[in-house]
Amino acid sequence: MDKNQYKRYQILDKCFSNQIIKYTFKDLVKKVNEEMVDFGSVSIRTVRADIKYMLENYEIEFDEELQKGKIYFYRYKDLDKTINKLSINDLEIEKLKEAFLVLQRIQGLDEFGWVANTLPKFQNLLGEQKPVVEFSRNDQSYRVKDLFMQLYDAIVNQKVLKIKYQDFKVDEPYFVIFHPYYIKEYNRRWFVLGLNQESGIETWNLAFDRIYELDVVTSGKYIASAIEWKEDYFADVIGVTRFVDAESQIVKIETDSLTYKYIVSKPLHISHKRISEENGKVIFQMDVILNRELQNQLLSFGSNIKVLEPLDFAQKLKDEFTNALSRY
Repeated sequence: MDKNQYKRYQILDKCFSNQIIKYTFKDLVKKVNEEMVDFGSVSIRTVRADIKYMLENYEIEFDEELQKGKIYFYRYKDLDKTINKLSINDLEIEKLKEAFLVLQRIQGLDEFGWVANTLPKFQNLLGEQKPVVEFSRNDQSYRVKDLFMQLYDAIVNQKVLKIKYQDFKVDEPYFVIFHPYYIKEYNRRWFVLGLNQESGIETWNLAFDRIYELDVVTSGKYIASAIEWKEDYFADVIGVTRFVDAESQIVKIETDSLTYKYIVSKPLHISHKRISEENGKVIFQMDVILNRELQNQLLSFGSNIKVLEPLDFAQKLKDEFTNALSRY
């Protein structure tokens, strides 16, 4: 059941339980469309299907005395009975139990934090269950959750922020007047991108774990962005770093057939394409922006891969391995 469908049921429920006004089917269609004006037109067929669904699933009854003769009215037989007062049936209880049994077996996923507060109310139905799924999280999870909600609210409601921030390159934190546009997670870290008002760069990148303070600037006017973040800005990016005026490049990589099976099970980028496979060697390519995140991903494969092109990027990886070797 989607949100619009549920809203229509609530509108019809109020009409059916109205003790003063009697509604014909035509009246119901009109009322639903008046209440749902911001969600588009609702057809006669849809309203008819909604009433049928409510009769079959909510066990409602209409006053038969009002449904005789030429004019047919819709009103509950028992005006004290509405769909909001109905108790859940055995089948619904079983479905709830199944859903909560799954959630109860999940540990470490902050998005399901509300489950911890809700589960005790269902414990007599569920019994004790041992967790069988665990998600990785770090000690900053609680801060991330708070910042996420504040930044999400600022984006949706177009609020200008004053952020106290300290990146790894400076010794002291500094303040940024920031217009947030987009939130992205990568490698278990969260980032927000937006306009740095002082520099004028609208793709400024701030890591959640480097934010010390966040306040709303009530006097500031929010400047919106026309950037299509997912479909355009990040389309050819691994991670969150995209340099100004950077263009994607074809990165060709050679690996052995066994390593390739692992890589292809979780491609580094959507543009992943196998070029050839011969004598146990596989060559594949990606069309991506060259950045530190891509470099780190490739370095993690160690000697199992070799970058063939671009040559300068391959040399950069070679230098990284040489520097690493010099430490041992």
